[in-house]
Amino acid sequence: MNDGHCTFKWTNTDPSAVLATCDCTRTSYYGEHCEKDSGARFDGNSLLRFNAGEVIEQAIYDWSKIGQQTFDFAFAAKTDSARPQHLVTVHFSHSRVLEAILCKNGSLNIAISSPTSNYVHTFAFNYTDGYRHFFQSTFGGKTPLSITVSSHKSC
Repeated sequence: MNDGHCTFKWTNTDPSAVLATCDCTRTSYYGEHCEKDSGARFDGNSLLRFNAGEVIEQAIYDWSKIGQQTFDFAFAAKTDSARPQHLVTVHFSHSRVLEAILCKNGSLNIAISSPTSNYVHTFAFNYTDGYRHFFQSTFGGKTPLSITVSSHKSC
């Protein structure tokens, strides 16, 4: 359900056993069958600010053992906007910034900037169609930054 990947165990002979298992990791849902919504709703002028650095500083004692990190969220925009909408801004060390900006035409720009360079990649799709879209960024460790935006329409 909700674009989770579910598996059915045909070889199970115990009628009381749970035969289906679902992997919800590439969605913004959770639960046995990816049926529970873990999202929040914001209007056009809303802002959520969270300083993960303060929390991480208290929880991580040995930064040399920190590897790859993932930041993901889902969003649904119902109408075109008269101006671009900032979906997320992530500040990294050394003055590097990642921004996801929903453009007036519905496309999604990913901007990465640092004091010495700027880069913009456009996901040329209409993300203002009212459907839920899933954004995932992976960074850190020894792997380069990777960004995935999936779009699955539910009928």
